[in-house]
Amino acid sequence: MKKSALILLTFAASLILLQSCSNEVKIKEKFSTEPVKPKAGEEITVVYNPDSTGLKDASQISLVAYLYSTDLDETRQVEMQKSREGWKGKIATTDSTRGILIKFKSGEDIDNNHKLGYRVYMYDDKGNVVPGSYAGYAAAIYTWGSYYLDM
Repeated sequence: MKKSALILLTFAASLILLQSCSNEVKIKEKFSTEPVKPKAGEEITVVYNPDSTGLKDASQISLVAYLYSTDLDETRQVEMQKSREGWKGKIATTDSTRGILIKFKSGEDIDNNHKLGYRVYMYDDKGNVVPGSYAGYAAAIYTWGSYYLDM
């Protein structure tokens, strides 16, 4: 009887320990968008967590968004606001936007995702990437992206 009570007590203590550990560990994504699958013409909220980047100690961060279709259509700079999740900024897209490449900067320091840019593709009503999103990204790699994002 004592042995089964000891086993039960050990099992209960282990469960309590595991549960308390899992509540304390919170992993933040470095980059995310809301909506997760944006559509052309929508406003997109970007959340950026610079903890593992050269911008982790920045007092102000802005994002530079390169909106593209088959070519670079427009560049927008957005001042981000500090939030509980990291930094937040909003980007309005156009009906012809097929994707966005983003880099973050503070003064002369930049985070361009190791020369890949932070990518946001546009989606259709069924949740599929719209035609031209991947092609526009490929064009950026070989043309304007190398100049603007150091890709």
